[in-house]
Amino acid sequence: TLKAVAWLTGLDKMTVKSIHKSLLLSKFTTDGKTLIKPERQAKYLAIDEFKLHDGHKYATATIDWETGYILYLAHGKKKAVVFEFMDHVGDEWMSKVEAVACDMNSDFEEAFKGRYP
Repeated sequence: TLKAVAWLTGLDKMTVKSIHKSLLLSKFTTDGKTLIKPERQAKYLAIDEFKLHDGHKYATATIDWETGYILYLAHGKKKAVVFEFMDHVGDEWMSKVEAVACDMNSDFEEAFKGRYP
């Protein structure tokens, strides 16, 4: 946790958070805003939403089923999140995906089947 790293290093928790955020932005974005497309092609995807904080807000994670790597993480739990992911990786990348695992969220299923039957 940030708190544990702050305690171990003697730095303020917000300083550790700032360093971590800078590292993540440099590693996973091109200009601090635009996400980099996944380096590796995934054949199998898994997608699920989870509650943030007090349970009134959600985020959705899309992962490579074989490696467990997070490919995309976004606020929300609707079709729009799935469409954003598909637009991010592109048609060529998605054409090589063989299967998608998701729970009972019908929005996810409809989005994938609608664009890539």
